[in-house]
Order: sequence, then structure tokens, then C-alpha cells
Amino acid sequence: MKNFDGFGGWIARPIDLLKFLVRFDGLTQRPDLISAALQDTMTTTTPISNGYGLGWIANSTTQAHNGCYDGTRSFLYYDIPSGLSFAVIVNNNPSSDDCGWTMQGVILNAVKSVSTWPGYDLF
Repeated sequence: MKNFDGFGGWIARPIDLLKFLVRFDGLTQRPDLISAALQDTMTTTTPISNGYGLGWIANSTTQAHNGCYDGTRSFLYYDIPSGLSFAVIVNNNPSSDDCGWTMQGVILNAVKSVSTWPGYDLF
């Protein structure tokens, strides 16, 4: 697969994406790499941006980013109220799943059904 710059230029595993996310989530447990003002700017949407900030799909409960390129789908998701986050990367692109939205919904439902998580810190 051709390596691009901004679009498709990242080579990462899901755990790498989550490690990235914790440095841009606006929480204080891990210091962010950007200021709170810039984080607010990145996640603020406008009526014409259709739920998209500067690089993030954002609303009052979610910060996310998806990717879709021929043969791939990915999703990085952060549920603000619960602190739940996940990243998924797959090497297919079903015609019934435009840019991973169905995949994101299925994974989110499955993850939300988990009642107990391990108590140790992965990062």
C-alpha cells in the first residue's frame, strides 16, 4: 500500500492510536501535548462543519476520528462521560459500511455491555 503524508501517512497499531488519544483528550491524568484552548478549538464544531472540529468528529459526549481507504477501515473513539476509548483497524471495506460507521456502532455496543474492566493502567 502506498504511504501518503497527512492522509494515510500514519502507520500505527490500535494501541498506538490510543496512546496518542490520551495526549489530546483534555483530561488531566496524562498531560496533553496541546493547550486546553487548542484542544477546545480542535473539538469545537460549527453549524456548517456538520459535527466535525479540526481533525475530530466531536460533540458534547464524543471525540472520534475515522478512516477509510480502499481495503481498510479504522476508528478511534473516545466517550467523554464514561472515559471509555477504543481503536480498531481492519483490512476490509464492506460496501455496506461507509467509512466504518456500522463497525463503530457494533463495537461501541459490545464495549458498553462489559460490566467490569481490568484495574491496571495500559499506558
